[in-house]
Amino acid sequence: MNHVTNHNRIKTTGYCHLPGAADRQDIDFLSHRLDQLTDKLISDHQQGHQITDCCIIPICTGNQKPQPAAFRINQLLAHDPILALYFLGHPAVISLGKKLCGENAVPIYLSAQFRTLGERNTINWHQDMVHDRQGPVYTVGLYLDDAKDLDGALRIIPGTQHSRANIAPLTNDCVNSQCIPARRGDIITHDVMLVHCSDNLTQMQRRRTLYVEFRSPEQALKNTTMTRDWIKAQQNLLGRAESFYRRARKSQHLENTTFPETITHPHATQIRLEAANYCDRTNV
Repeated sequence: MNHVTNHNRIKTTGYCHLPGAADRQDIDFLSHRLDQLTDKLISDHQQGHQITDCCIIPICTGNQKPQPAAFRINQLLAHDPILALYFLGHPAVISLGKKLCGENAVPIYLSAQFRTLGERNTINWHQDMVHDRQGPVYTVGLYLDDAKDLDGALRIIPGTQHSRANIAPLTNDCVNSQCIPARRGDIITHDVMLVHCSDNLTQMQRRRTLYVEFRSPEQALKNTTMTRDWIKAQQNLLGRAESFYRRARKSQHLENTTFPETITHPHATQIRLEAANYCDRTNV
């Protein structure tokens, strides 16, 4: 699917799907790096250490003792700069960010979302945020694992990205919902106001997805915690990530590729993200 078709589709339906956006070398490296980070965070959690910007949940399988698993990692750049820069600097990720949010696109934050077989957590219908629609805001998701229909896949209600949604009536029977299965290495990009959720896993053991949110500079400035200096630093970060990715791909030892020492990242105490709009069935 060409870029024009993708751009038209995302304007109409609120999403676009790029199959095979990342090759095996990219996905193997990112998967390995993310697994290392996850193992460390879970180990720290088991030892009673306080972990910031990370959600660890118990997974129950049969009669076995619950085992900890990662559900979400926020502020990925702070946890593992190599993982974050390699993902952010991927040509497909940068291309999407700039085509949808302009040449001066601002990467807001990077995160990892996990779905695990046996988890009790659900990701219900929601809009990531609600804004005035005067500038673009999109989320780019790179899938490190397959996501199948009724088994971890993204589910959307096309065309619901234009205004704040009263989600409960929209999702009562889900007849208008659409499942977007993905394969390992695919990218799915969606408007942050698109109503969506994801299926729980029923057969697959896990689903790992890396996310970055992009905004136009004008839209970023509407969040009063995102200063002009911070926005400029994030734009510079995008260029550094692009350079890092190119150097890493040329290297025979990705793990040893050096990265800029002067990386800045949005700390949770400095940047306040807008609230999501989740389904509320109390008034239905």
